Amino acid sequence: MVNNHRRQFGEFIGEETLVAQTVTLIPGDGTGPEVTEATREVIDALDVGIEWEVVEAGEKVMEEEGEETPLPEDVLESIRRNK
Repeated sequence: MVNNHRRQFGEFIGEETLVAQTVTLIPGDGTGPEVTEATREVIDALDVGIEWEVVEAGEKVMEEEGEETPLPEDVLESIRRNK
């Protein structure tokens, strides 16, 4: 039997309910922020229910925030939390 129901985020259709997924987004350095933003716009346009948790990492964080590592603990916590 083929399920012809169209799945939409946040709606109950047939027997499926889609739930938002939080994703850790690390723009990074160099061209990373530009590429990441373009990718994010495409994914957001799909309306697949992704919620972004944007965290900063890289050389910029080391310089501006005095971090000793390019991957601060708050970034690692976000990755662990969001898997």
